[in-house]
Amino acid sequence: MFIKQLVLAIALFQGKVCNSKLLKDGVISFEEFMGAFDDFNSNFRGDGRKLQRRPEGGGFKDDSAESAPKTPDEMKAVISGIIKGKDGGKGGYESCEALFKAFDYDNSGTLSFEELSALFHDAGFSASLSALLAQSMLDWYDKSDDSHLSYPELEAACKGGE
Repeated sequence: MFIKQLVLAIALFQGKVCNSKLLKDGVISFEEFMGAFDDFNSNFRGDGRKLQRRPEGGGFKDDSAESAPKTPDEMKAVISGIIKGKDGGKGGYESCEALFKAFDYDNSGTLSFEELSALFHDAGFSASLSALLAQSMLDWYDKSDDSHLSYPELEAACKGGE
């Protein structure tokens, strides 16, 4: 992890920071550099993917298993909240496809249980509720029964269909 951050820091320094207003007379302070690096790193999704905004926890008042969705329609509301944001605000992703691409870490064309858990955890849910939500998604939408969600299966969850 440290090596990855170091490589990002060097790339940031050579690219973003060198061409920015922060560079004065060829010198940048450590505080300015770390501020720019932290800003860049907090918005970085890996492999060139960027999160526009961090979505808020899907609209649940509490983070307990009792509040988890009980039907596919309730799950649609959770996914919609992650994509569109709460109360008509902007979410972290432009579309269901952007959400899928952001969490298909291994570029397999499917989302595994772990990737689905990461999706919900990144949206602000606890680790235990994220795992429960991921399993619910697989139970309701994994029509191929391969323990992964393909894009059409995730799109069904986004739209609330079969």
